[in-house]
Amino acid sequence: MRKPNLACSVAALACALALAAPPAFADRQEAALGSDGTLYTARTGLYGDLFPGGTHANPHNPVLALDVLGPDGSAQRLLVPQTGGAEVESLPSVLFEDDSSTVFLVWMTEVGQTTWMVNLASYDGTNWSGPFGIPGNPFAAKTAPQMAMTRDLFDETDSTGATVTRHRTIVHVLWAEAVNSVSSQFAAMYVPVILQDGEYVGWNPLQHLFDFDPGPTPQTLTAAKAAAAASGTSPLVASPTIEAGRDDRTVVVGFADGVSGLLDTVEIDVLPRQLGYLSDKVRGAIIDIGARLSYPSNRQQMADEVNAAVLQAGSAFYPAVLTPIADQISNTILDSNALALPALADQCRQIAIDTGAKYSQRGLRPASDASYGSLTRVIDLNVASQGGVAITGVPTHLLQVRVASSRPIPQVGSNNLQLYLSRTGEDAIVAWANDDGSAISYRTTQGNSWSALRSLPLSSSLDQPHAFLVLEQRVRH
Repeated sequence: MRKPNLACSVAALACALALAAPPAFADRQEAALGSDGTLYTARTGLYGDLFPGGTHANPHNPVLALDVLGPDGSAQRLLVPQTGGAEVESLPSVLFEDDSSTVFLVWMTEVGQTTWMVNLASYDGTNWSGPFGIPGNPFAAKTAPQMAMTRDLFDETDSTGATVTRHRTIVHVLWAEAVNSVSSQFAAMYVPVILQDGEYVGWNPLQHLFDFDPGPTPQTLTAAKAAAAASGTSPLVASPTIEAGRDDRTVVVGFADGVSGLLDTVEIDVLPRQLGYLSDKVRGAIIDIGARLSYPSNRQQMADEVNAAVLQAGSAFYPAVLTPIADQISNTILDSNALALPALADQCRQIAIDTGAKYSQRGLRPASDASYGSLTRVIDLNVASQGGVAITGVPTHLLQVRVASSRPIPQVGSNNLQLYLSRTGEDAIVAWANDDGSAISYRTTQGNSWSALRSLPLSSSLDQPHAFLVLEQRVRH
C-alpha cells in the first residue's frame, strides 16, 4: 500500500505553518477495488465541473465526490454528503472493507484557511454513513489523513436470548498536526473509529502517539541528540505512516518525535471483543452479588459465586485461559478488606483485561525489560472516551499498544519521502528521490540504528514508482 509523500522541505513546512496552511502531500490512496470488481475513486473539484448541470450545490463550491465504476462498465458519480458547502474538501483516501462490502473515505475539510478537520464517511453501495468528525485541534494545520482497517467477529446474546454473530470493524485513522501556528514541530495523532455491523458506535477517543514514545535510552540518547542537532527539524516529523500488521487485527504505525529525536514504531492490536464482554460481566457480577450478600460480609460465598459467573460468562475462552482469570478475581475478593464495592468491581474488571491481554501475545513473556517490545499498554476505549471513568452499559473495546522499536531519527531527504514498516513494526525503510531524479536514496534499520546511505539507480527498466515498490516489498516480505 503506497503512502503519502512529503512534497515539501523543512523550510517549506515552516513557511506553510506560518501561512496557516497544511503541508502538501501527493500519491494518496485515492482509489480502492471492491470484492466484486467495482472500482471506487475519490474526486475533488468544483461542483460545477464534477456535476455539470447539478442543482445540489453552488457550481463554484469545492466538493468531494465518489466515482463508482462497476465491473460491467456502469458508472456513476456521487456527491459525498455534507461536502457541498463553501469549505474546501481535499486530500481524500479510500479503503474498501470486504466483510461489510463498504467503502470508506477519509479527507481534510478546510474552512477559511484557519480551520482544518479530518472527516470519515462510508458507502455500502446503497446508503451513506457519516460524515463523522474525527477529534483533533481544529485550528492546527494537518497533514493528509491515512487509514488502515482491522476486523473481527464475535458472538453475543440478543434481547431474546438468541446467539448472534456480530461484525466489528475498526478504521484506524492517522495524521500529523502542528503543535502551534509558528512551529515546524508536528505531533502524530491517532483515532480508532469503531463500527459494529456497519453502524458507528458513537465515540472515537483521540490518542496522542507521542505518549507512547519511550524516550531515549542511555544507549540512544547521544545519537538521538546528535542526529537532531545535525538535521534540525526532520521532515519525518510531519510524515507518520500506518500499515496493515501481521494479521487481520493488528496495524503498525511509525512516527518521528522531534522533541526526543526518536523515530518510534508501535503495533496496535485490537483485543478480542469477548475480552471486553468478559470484563463488563465481571464488573456487573461483583456489583450485583456483592450487594445481595452485603459485602464485605460473606466474602467467601461472594468469591465462589463470582468465580462461577466468570466461568459462565467466559464460554468463548479455553478453560486453561479462563480459570486463572477467575481464580485471580476470587483471591482479590477474599483480600479486599478496605475496598468499597465499586472500586473492587473496577479492580477485578482490570484484572480480567490485563490477564486476558497477556494471552494475545501467545502467552509469551517479553524478551527482557530492556527490550522495546516489553513496553506494552492496554487502552480501554470505553474509559478513554469517557474521561477516565468506566461507564456501565457501554460495551468495552480494548486495544493493546506495543512499542516495537525506537531509534534515532535518521537523516533523510524531503523529495517524495516514504516511510515503510515491516508487518511487526520492528524494522523500517526510509526512502526518497534524489533531486536530479537519477536514483532513490534509502536507509534500512540495523538493530537499534540505521544503515549507511544507500542508492537504487533509476533506469528505463526501473522507474521511480517501481523502485519504491521494491523497497516496500523488501521490508514487508
